[in-house]
Amino acid sequence: MRLRPICILFAFLAIAVTTFAQDGGAEARTTAPPASLTFREVSIDPLGADPDTPWTVHTDTLDVHAEPSYDSPVVGTLSRDAAVVGAYCVIVETDEEWLRITGGETVGWAPRTGLHRVHPKNADAIAAHGNLPFGSEIVIRWWGIPIGYEADDLVSLPEGYAGGRDPEDYRLRREAAEHAVAMIDAAAEAGIEIYASSPYRSGTTQQGIYLRNVERRGLSQRFSAPPGHSEHQLGTTMDIAARSTGRFLTKDCPEHLWMQANGARFGFRQTYREDNIDATGYVEEPWHWRYMGVERTAPSGDATAN
Repeated sequence: MRLRPICILFAFLAIAVTTFAQDGGAEARTTAPPASLTFREVSIDPLGADPDTPWTVHTDTLDVHAEPSYDSPVVGTLSRDAAVVGAYCVIVETDEEWLRITGGETVGWAPRTGLHRVHPKNADAIAAHGNLPFGSEIVIRWWGIPIGYEADDLVSLPEGYAGGRDPEDYRLRREAAEHAVAMIDAAAEAGIEIYASSPYRSGTTQQGIYLRNVERRGLSQRFSAPPGHSEHQLGTTMDIAARSTGRFLTKDCPEHLWMQANGARFGFRQTYREDNIDATGYVEEPWHWRYMGVERTAPSGDATAN
């Protein structure tokens, strides 16, 4: 998958179910992007999907601005579950993400804060199987799963495998949990003490985490995934901490080196790496490991090749 920077904005659309509720206090305008800002339109390899697959509003309301700035006039408001198609843009100077959309004759900019997008392959797999097949889930910054998705085979990790925390709050899908326990046991036998921290999160929980991080760090933050776009919601992913420090793994610490050498034997891959930031849209996280299935973690495999 590639990110292809394009200097000139290409066509943008709005589908029928998208409407702007005009704000009486703001004049509807069709303003060109400010000359002082540089826009990089991001064209994401659709991974088998129509690139015009709509984004969906996941907040109660989402203001659409005349320009890509919260300080610009509001030209309309989108309601929850409204579907929109537009040009996905990054402002080079600020690294903020905005969607340029149209509604009738109005052109506006919606912040990524309130938008998520489900990959059609994920939707089809859920309809066919209920639970998404291990390793084939497409969850990156620009493609995700329904916010309400929850696998029906989530189980609590055994006591002691979650750093002393209440195991009821630390769940993974059954197969992923079994392999995680075996992996942690094998690490202990090798003198490496690790445990699961922050495994499954619901889409609702992720939404709260994401919005709080955006409020603190702004639209340019890349540490927290938008709801529906977090691998934690799959029930196959956990952050790993070291018992020696009680903190998440750091790059090339002894525990991380052991995971790099042995994680694939148990079906786990570090999916946010320095070499795939452009493919996933997220910064490197040495502590973030996803169960892909043992057969999908051969040494030549790639956890982002969904």
